[in-house]
Amino acid sequence: MRLIHVAAVLTVLALSGCGVMPVPGASGTPSGTPSPSTSPTTEPTPAPTAGGDILFTISATLTSPVGAVAHLEQVVYAPVGALDDESAVTAKLDEECDGWRARFPSPEYVVASVTATDLSTGGKKWAPSGQVVVSMAGTSVWQGDYTAFQSYCSSVQVLVPGAIRGITPVGAAPDSAEGWATLTYGFGVATEPGTDATDSRYPQLTDCAITVTPAAKALSTRASSWTSALLARPGACEINTPGV
Repeated sequence: MRLIHVAAVLTVLALSGCGVMPVPGASGTPSGTPSPSTSPTTEPTPAPTAGGDILFTISATLTSPVGAVAHLEQVVYAPVGALDDESAVTAKLDEECDGWRARFPSPEYVVASVTATDLSTGGKKWAPSGQVVVSMAGTSVWQGDYTAFQSYCSSVQVLVPGAIRGITPVGAAPDSAEGWATLTYGFGVATEPGTDATDSRYPQLTDCAITVTPAAKALSTRASSWTSALLARPGACEINTPGV
């Protein structure tokens, strides 16, 4: 993965040996330099195109160092062969994800809907920038209220409050390489090099949970084994963490 170094370099969740989520691989060539301080994208956040069933939902609570609280939810839908806005999505994939057409000559698309709902009380506030990392790797592109912080075709940070839509092409067999059940999904905390995600200066993730639908279990042996107990590690609420 080619990382884009920004003014305040962030590492997404160091190595699994530290108990923190590693950075998903990216294959894109950014057309600009992402920054954690960039303004959110001005693209609309369309409702997910879901021709099939919901596969699973990952949820968590995010608490900031000053006590602001948010509820996080990532809803992942079964692959579809066409999207209502497919031309816009494929144009973004062409721009951000090198070689995706060769990898997926007859693509299906997995769509995820992600919401970060501000539950703060007592005057606590979230900073007006990305607060938590969202993964769907994959070869993902995003729309909505987010900031890029590493490279395109990779994880992003959702704003609080905010809503984003992620789309990734996938292989046909769920449990095979690049099938939907082998990808990385969930949330993580971005940290500075040499620090731990449990440090009190960073937002903390708790209440990690996954709900896998009967439809997903019928399609995938891997998905049928997913439980909430597999999600929680310091700095992460994530399934299919590479190296874990």
